[in-house]
Amino acid sequence: MSGTWKYALPTIALAAASQMLFDAKVASFGCGSKEEIAELQHIRPNNAEFQKKLYEQIFLGQCVEISKGTVVEGIADEANPSMLLVDRQIQPPGYLAPRDDFEIKRSAEGK
Repeated sequence: MSGTWKYALPTIALAAASQMLFDAKVASFGCGSKEEIAELQHIRPNNAEFQKKLYEQIFLGQCVEISKGTVVEGIADEANPSMLLVDRQIQPPGYLAPRDDFEIKRSAEGK
């Protein structure tokens, strides 16, 4: 095994293992870039403007809507822990979503 792969494989395995399940606490969204997330977060208090911009981005294929109660697979974004990278295994490369919109899903055994 080459030197590069000898170290890359454990890193890949660790990244896959660190995926967690999250519940959407509120209606949320995921987008392909941090800039789109920042723009939507900025206008989120104005619901009409927010919905219009979100649906424009969904139509363009840049964002997705995440309903309250939806369970997503996610991991904290390395560059910005206030964002989650969600559903990258299901819909590569995944979407960035606001971390505060989600809580860690508790297993049925933990209740």
